[in-house]
Amino acid sequence: MQLIFFISLLSGWKVIKIRFFSILVIIFLCSNLFFSCRSAYILRIGIAEDQSGPLADITRQLDQGRRLALDLLRQENKSNYWIKTMDTINSPEKTANAFRSLIDKDNVHLLLGTFSAENAQIGKHIAQIRGVPFIANAYDAELINESPSSYTAVLRQNPMQLGQLTALYFFYMMKKNRLAVISDVALIPSTQCALGFLGEGRLIGATMIEETYSSFERPADWQVSWSRLERAEPEVVFIAGDPSHYRDMLKIAREVLQIASIIVFQHMPMKEDLENHRELFDQTFVMLSFYSEKEEFVQSQFYQSYVKRFNEKPGFFSAQGHDEIMFLDEVMRSREHLPLNERFLNLEGYLAEQERYLTGFRGFLQDGYSFHSMDVLKIETESVEFLGSFWMEILSTGS
Repeated sequence: MQLIFFISLLSGWKVIKIRFFSILVIIFLCSNLFFSCRSAYILRIGIAEDQSGPLADITRQLDQGRRLALDLLRQENKSNYWIKTMDTINSPEKTANAFRSLIDKDNVHLLLGTFSAENAQIGKHIAQIRGVPFIANAYDAELINESPSSYTAVLRQNPMQLGQLTALYFFYMMKKNRLAVISDVALIPSTQCALGFLGEGRLIGATMIEETYSSFERPADWQVSWSRLERAEPEVVFIAGDPSHYRDMLKIAREVLQIASIIVFQHMPMKEDLENHRELFDQTFVMLSFYSEKEEFVQSQFYQSYVKRFNEKPGFFSAQGHDEIMFLDEVMRSREHLPLNERFLNLEGYLAEQERYLTGFRGFLQDGYSFHSMDVLKIETESVEFLGSFWMEILSTGS
């Protein structure tokens, strides 16, 4: 009798242990299922860009920057992204078809692209109609202003902002009050840059002087414009135009008219001009949205990995591709309380985590255009010196 009771007791204990073990297994499997579901929470991204047309090289650099950024995120176990890219050959019709296909067939949560301003307009309209967010990496002054939309944000820095920051830099940092600009009215980015420079300068109380020329005229009459500038006696002259004109304009200003103003360029002068006319460019300044040879960029993990993987140095477009992915990852984390299809809506006023970005990206203004710091360079006889990145809050509104 005692033996039977003992055997029954042992049998009951085994049943209890088996049930307890089964419960642990169930808990373990459920927790795994929970985390698996979270990791399967994938952002589907659709990109429509020119892969085989006139902008193919820019697209290639953007793509390489994106791929490298995704690899960096995978190393941090942050790789919940599905990306499909479609070739548009820079055709508006193919761009429209690609964006529609990405939405209708691939069910993407977000549209990304394109470097062409014309095609970005198409992306904006499709995003608005279909209710899918669109991050544009082209700049067009009418991309948002023409029809403000919570669905579209412009990630690339605009030329007007570069002009605004240039005025702020020379007024506040260099203590110069008489600021002049000579701009090429044939080039829309140069015209926008000049408008930003003039508008911001007037708001902060500087004396502003404006001259224009047209590169459509052959030859452009730069001497007339420079002669009028000479009589105005500006402390700073900002040249907003194509670098192929810088040498000839500088010769007129310095050698013919002997203007003593500080000369500032919108773009880096042409390499051959710097090599062959270094003394002519001595003590001039260059204001850039991004300088790819600055030390902090060259020493970055991204730069080193890029050279090793692609056997070439990264430039602005590679860095922008990196920043696009980092921005998407930041928004995914900072707005994780929202559904996927809402996280990239209404980005107006969004402030970014600045240490993540290579191009000086700082966030979005209230109009949906991004804002960035500016890189300041000084050209001397023997070198080009990077003076640092500059940012100051802009007073004027509009993009």
